[in-house]
Amino acid sequence: EQIRTEMTWIVLTFLLVFLIMMCMISYPSLYFIRSIISPVMELSNVTKRIAGGDMSARASVGNGDDELTELAKNLNAMAEELSSTDKMKNDFISTVSHEMKTPLTAIKGWGETLLTIGSTDPDMTKRGLEVIVEESARLTGVVEDLLDLSKISNGRLTLKYEKMDVLAELDDTIFVFKDRAMREGIELSYNAPSEPAPTEGDATRIKQVFVNILDNAFKYNAQGGSVTVVATRIPPAEGTEKGVLQVQVEDTGCGISAEELPKVKKKFYKSNISVKGSGIGLAVCDEIVKMHKGTLDIQSELNVGTCVTVRLPIDYVKAEPAIVDEAALEQAAESETETTFNHEQST
Repeated sequence: EQIRTEMTWIVLTFLLVFLIMMCMISYPSLYFIRSIISPVMELSNVTKRIAGGDMSARASVGNGDDELTELAKNLNAMAEELSSTDKMKNDFISTVSHEMKTPLTAIKGWGETLLTIGSTDPDMTKRGLEVIVEESARLTGVVEDLLDLSKISNGRLTLKYEKMDVLAELDDTIFVFKDRAMREGIELSYNAPSEPAPTEGDATRIKQVFVNILDNAFKYNAQGGSVTVVATRIPPAEGTEKGVLQVQVEDTGCGISAEELPKVKKKFYKSNISVKGSGIGLAVCDEIVKMHKGTLDIQSELNVGTCVTVRLPIDYVKAEPAIVDEAALEQAAESETETTFNHEQST
């Protein structure tokens, strides 16, 4: 009987110890499930919803400072970026559709008009043909922007490198925009060094960058405003062989807000949808400048203006000292003295 009693107590003791150990094991397991597995399952469900097209899905972020909280924050940030990109893409499709529909409507309308009037009104025929040519060029520009964007996205944008003068391309661009400045009542100022800025690059693409930047400066400007273009040659830094050509295009237009400024070089983004354009020009320009190992920076203030700075590496050519013709200077001085003397006598 005594042995039986002792065995019962031993069994009960072992059962009690077993129950205590099970509780000690179960509690950490439950805590582990609640603190790790459940959040991981929630993150998995959120990613599935985002992959299914639900851009509003967000993971709940706790107050902890662990890896899962950081992962939830990063997932929400990714969802915000995807949502913003999706909105920009939809806005871009809408903008491009409008940009293509407008010239097509004008071309169709004038084509029908010309068919109706025939050759009875030469002035109207000439005007209609001018509009058709102008709108066709505008449509071609939109298509070329789309093709460039497609090439950049697929990594197929190639450049034709050859010896060129960057300042020569800038001069040609400024010459083209002088007539536009007069038509739109915008003051265009240009200051550039007389020395060349040679480099290895694609002249057509470099000119495309300048044209796009100046076009934006005019589009987002108003009558009576100004556009200032300043080109500066910077000599090579110590230990380097290449110099830098810095081109600054500053306007007095509507400007860009601080919130929108980091996005203006992104694909599909357009800060002002009321202005004509596809909104992909700066993204293409930024890629072209990067492929030339340069930089494109934008500084802007809302309702004040915008300054776009392009820096391209060049083969720096030292400016040759001017040859002074002393005889010509003496002759000019004598002529000036004689003119002054005659003026005093006349007075």
